Amino acid sequence: MPINQKIEAATSQYLDQVCNYYDTMNPLYLKHVGQTFQGGWVVNDSARASNLYLASQAGIQPGCRVLDAGCGVCGPSIDIAQEIESVQIDAITLSPIQAQTARELVQQAGLAEQIQIQIGDYHDLPFAEETFDIVFFFESSGHSYDHQRLFREVDRVLRPGGTLYIKDVFCKELPLSDQEQQELAEFNQIYVYRTPCMSETIKAISDTGFQVLESRDFSGIISTKNTAKAMFEYQHGFPFLSEFGKFHYRYFKKLPVFFGDIKALKPAG
Repeated sequence: MPINQKIEAATSQYLDQVCNYYDTMNPLYLKHVGQTFQGGWVVNDSARASNLYLASQAGIQPGCRVLDAGCGVCGPSIDIAQEIESVQIDAITLSPIQAQTARELVQQAGLAEQIQIQIGDYHDLPFAEETFDIVFFFESSGHSYDHQRLFREVDRVLRPGGTLYIKDVFCKELPLSDQEQQELAEFNQIYVYRTPCMSETIKAISDTGFQVLESRDFSGIISTKNTAKAMFEYQHGFPFLSEFGKFHYRYFKKLPVFFGDIKALKPAG
């Protein structure tokens, strides 16, 4: 098989894995994690407060046209649209099950005029050039199978002067010990992720032509209490793995990851 066909086949297989993961896990995330499918909340123990903090860091203002890339069930988009006046959000996910849940939640929130959901691969966006003021990824860019292709596509749909904002899990800088490599591989397998180093992501963004404004390590302000809580249920005062925990819980000793963010600007001219 020619190399290009092998790459295409591997990419298709990976996208199927990501889609199947979220199609299958969607009800467990909703029950145990909530409508914001993120492993870490910033600032305090509130998904809404964290989402609005991230929105402020991304620079979302009243009247902005925004893309939620890897939207989950639109928990963050709903929080943002409820708080920031006249925001228009397009959201995209690979998972038809997520998209259906997102449409139901958006409808229940009375935000169908402000939030539109698409099913698709964010490496191949169904939008015209220079559509958006801001593109954000809230713990979703780690599913990218080709960062250069991804950020070229973001560049295409962003208006001049527009902002790319990423909050995600990143791998600590190489080299890794054997145990760190093993634990990272298991983490990636569980969440169907391809956790990159922050420096790799920044380089891919810069190589696309963006001006990287800021990158931060959130280790001092991140809370993972909600995710830890989702792993267990209590019966007669004793903890047992929840259905979510049965799929996701592992005891990691040296998992080499941290939460952080990256903000970049598309040049105005």
